[in-house]
Amino acid sequence: MSQADSLRSPIATAAQKKYLAEITQLIANAAEIQNLKGRMGVGKRELYARSEDGVLSREEVQDGRFSYAAVEREAIKKAEQFGLKVRRLVRIFHRELPDAALASASVQTVQLFTENEAEGERLMGRFWITDVWDSERADPIERRNGIDLEAIRDATEWLEVLAAKFELGSGQRDAHPGAPKTNELARTKDRVRALRRGGLSFEKICQSLDEQRGDEKRISTPQNARWRDLKWSVAYRKHNKAVKSWMSKACKGTEVTRLLR
Repeated sequence: MSQADSLRSPIATAAQKKYLAEITQLIANAAEIQNLKGRMGVGKRELYARSEDGVLSREEVQDGRFSYAAVEREAIKKAEQFGLKVRRLVRIFHRELPDAALASASVQTVQLFTENEAEGERLMGRFWITDVWDSERADPIERRNGIDLEAIRDATEWLEVLAAKFELGSGQRDAHPGAPKTNELARTKDRVRALRRGGLSFEKICQSLDEQRGDEKRISTPQNARWRDLKWSVAYRKHNKAVKSWMSKACKGTEVTRLLR
C-alpha cells in the first residue's frame, strides 16, 4: 500500500497517530515561538523605558536583560529543533507535498548576523533578532542569533496541509484538545483564492469569511497568527498589514483542497 493509500485508509495505524501527534505538536511549537517574540518585544521596550526614566537601577536592568536572554536562548533551541523535525517529516512525506514544501523546509530557522546585518533584518521584520551571540567554527567573529519567523510560518502551512491529510484519512478530526482545525484552515485558503480571483478586495474577503463561518470566532483562522482570536473583519482593521500578507501568500499557494483528496 502506498503512502497516499495509507493516508486515505479509514483505519488509523499506530504510525499515523504518531505522525499526526508530532505534526500537531510542531504546529503548537511554532505558535509558541511566534507568541514568545511578541511578549519579548513588549517586555524589552518596557524594561528600556523604565531604565531611561530612572525607575530601575543598573543592577535591575542587567538582571532583566539576563532573564530575557535566557528566554531567547530557549526560543533559539526550540526554533532549531523545529527546523530539524520539519525537514525530517517533509523528507518522509515528500510524495504527499508539492516541491514548495521541500524548499521551505530547507531554510535554516536560526541564522547568525553581524551587528550591521542585524539592523537591516530588524527593519525587514522577517527575523527575530535576539541578544544572544554566537560564532561559527570557520569564522570566530561573534554574531547575533536570528530566528527566521517567516520560514517557521511557511513550514507551518505545509504541516497544516499534512496534518489535514492524516485527519481525513484516519477520521481523527480534532483528536487532540486545542489542535488546529487544519481541514477548515486549508479550505479557507482556497476560499480566499477563489474570492480574490472573483475581484474582491482583501477587506471584502474578510467580510465574506465572517459571513460563511457564522458566530464561531476561531474556526478557520491560522493558529500562529497574532489575530487568531479575532473575526476576520476585526483582524483586518487591527492587523491590516499582517492579514493582507497572509492572504497574499494564500493566493500564491497551491490549491490545498486538491492535495487533501
